Amino acid sequence: MKSILLVFMLVLLIRQVPPSATHAQGAAPLDVFLGYNSEAQSVTVYFANAVTGLSAITTIDNFPPELNLLEEFTLTANGVIYRDPAGITPRLITPNGSIFDLSFIPQRIDQTLLRIEWVISPNGRTIAWAEMYFENGWQASLYVAHLDGTELRALPTIPLTDARSYSRVAMVAVSNDGSRVFFDLEHPTEPRRPEDLFLDYQLIEAYIEQRQSYFHLPGEPNCFCPASIADDGRTLIRLERTASGVGYELRLVNLENNRERRIEAAPDVLFTQAGDILLSPGGSMLLYAMGGVQAALPDDPPTFALVMADFATGEQHVVSSSSEQRLRPMAFIDRNTAAIVVDLSSQTTYKMSLDTGELEQVANLIWLGSLQG
Repeated sequence: MKSILLVFMLVLLIRQVPPSATHAQGAAPLDVFLGYNSEAQSVTVYFANAVTGLSAITTIDNFPPELNLLEEFTLTANGVIYRDPAGITPRLITPNGSIFDLSFIPQRIDQTLLRIEWVISPNGRTIAWAEMYFENGWQASLYVAHLDGTELRALPTIPLTDARSYSRVAMVAVSNDGSRVFFDLEHPTEPRRPEDLFLDYQLIEAYIEQRQSYFHLPGEPNCFCPASIADDGRTLIRLERTASGVGYELRLVNLENNRERRIEAAPDVLFTQAGDILLSPGGSMLLYAMGGVQAALPDDPPTFALVMADFATGEQHVVSSSSEQRLRPMAFIDRNTAAIVVDLSSQTTYKMSLDTGELEQVANLIWLGSLQG
């Protein structure tokens, strides 16, 4: 009963999230939740109807505990995309609980294919992906398509770099119409270490269909650090570590005119890692997570905090105090005075006041997002 009540509380709160392009008029929205069973090593995906409270449930087995659920499961306009634990290809879970392969991925069918990386557009209807193989160094072929497989096109051969033998492609973002694709051209080939808490990117490259060419984004490469692209595909967001090695300065670049703005790091911040960037609707502020081991003993667990950058004031400040809760921002609500955040370690969803940092539990599952029923 407690689980059901908490889910209903979240449904009421999430209805305050501004409708995205994935929502249409008509059927009741569905709220999508994730739960992980560490003993069974399985992920359960719930599609909860906001009106009836009924859920379609799907379970994914053999899911390694070291993987980050929110890096492996992505909301789309018609379900949830995830990586098959037994393979390298993406699969789609539909709201009725069915699971399908994306028949158009991969395009390369041979034994040289080693890895597939993908990213979903903000409206959940377009996918861009890289098919990676080793042939005189790491190589990649890039593609874009609608999620139903239509409008599929291969992008031109990506530029060669001196780092190709020890770096690979990592996808960053794709615009709703697929005309802008962003990726890290020199991402490390080795697996991310357990102590590396967030995704970092080395050299952000873009393919702009209108120009029919690739180009380095302004200021790239600068650091191996967090990055994001605004939903309209026209602003680069970079978190860059300060000269002291702690805290992050925010760099915003307008990709239409290359104008740059910087916001100094939040004061009195001792964290050395950051990520999970969330830009507010309208682009007036953003939230991101910070973390790291700050204790004297190396075996002590990492601690985390959330930082908000206000573009109007040009300042950053810590919203949530340092704790072992790894909070990830998921959505702004209440006219950007609060946010829905999830704690990955306890699999709990909260409403957080951006003024006080106070947390109100609203679900004992991880909220992935909302989509049209």
